[in-house]
Amino acid sequence: MNFRARLTLALLVIAIVPLAIVGYGVRREMTARLDAEAARRVSAVRGALTSGLTATIVADRAKLQSLASDLAADNRFRIGLTGEESPERRWLLDWARGSMKLAGFAVLQIQDSAGRVLSSGQFRNDFDHVAPELPARDCCVAHQCRRRHCANTRRLRARARDERRVYRSRRAIHRSRRRGI
Repeated sequence: MNFRARLTLALLVIAIVPLAIVGYGVRREMTARLDAEAARRVSAVRGALTSGLTATIVADRAKLQSLASDLAADNRFRIGLTGEESPERRWLLDWARGSMKLAGFAVLQIQDSAGRVLSSGQFRNDFDHVAPELPARDCCVAHQCRRRHCANTRRLRARARDERRVYRSRRAIHRSRRRGI
């Protein structure tokens, strides 16, 4: 190996080592910045989801409270509970459907304390059977919402990681096209 080849090789090493170190540092810094940005996005979306769910739950509870107070003040409801073949009984069976549509609910079911279905908004003929597990399920709605919120947050974090990967791969494709590879 002659002097010119050794000199060229030494200069290449001297040029490549600092570039590699700078490239590694830039990559590490960009990864940290992208991770921090993704974490900020996830926390912002989590806050928006939490406030949106809270507002929806409060509005739905207010609607249900209003429907319950209107129903408690209605004499047709009391008569419909006692008479089997009265027009008020038919009114009671149809009450949940109309109230469900007015309140904007997808499902509305009226049950007594024993769990017997009095009126169903989604299925008109779904009445007079006992479903005791449904009132107990109503108590767990807030807990299930919290669990769903955690699952949604995990999904959002995974989506943010995937977006970073896609962004990095698009950047690499763009760089390779610029180089002509």
